[in-house]
Amino acid sequence: MVKTPTLFAMVGYDTTIDAVVVAFMGSNSTSNFILDAVIIPSIYGAKSCLFCPVHLGFRNGIVSLNSLGLKKAISESIKQHPSSKIIFTGHSLGGALANLAAVQYVEKHPDHKDVRLYTLGQPRVGGAGYAKYHESKVPHYFRLVHAKDLVPHKPALLKGGALFVHTGT
Repeated sequence: MVKTPTLFAMVGYDTTIDAVVVAFMGSNSTSNFILDAVIIPSIYGAKSCLFCPVHLGFRNGIVSLNSLGLKKAISESIKQHPSSKIIFTGHSLGGALANLAAVQYVEKHPDHKDVRLYTLGQPRVGGAGYAKYHESKVPHYFRLVHAKDLVPHKPALLKGGALFVHTGT
């Protein structure tokens, strides 16, 4: 378990499906909604994705969790279960964090072939460059969205074109 005062991620192993599961909690506080609202574009940071703006609030969230030990917890779990698949999942804000965590994991572990991402009600995470990059790195990705849920339609599209777009199917 890795948490900040406003964010929460859990890493565990599911014996029934032979998978390391990394789950992120969705928005449940005013602080989370403020993080959701920080829609300033930020540079993603990967050398192979130079023109990849991402949502600053989501980027700051995953950076915070990583600095508190999330990447270490994932690595330790994978060391204990080296042949297992890894599943990233989350709802709402948690979906956005899972999106970023999954692509970061694949960047660091390109030989791990069975990486999956499942999100529910996830908002848009980055621009078109990031979306294309993410889809090339994490091809097994499914986004579940309820048509009337407002969160997946945020950040809103800008007049004349989208700054942030969805990744995945």
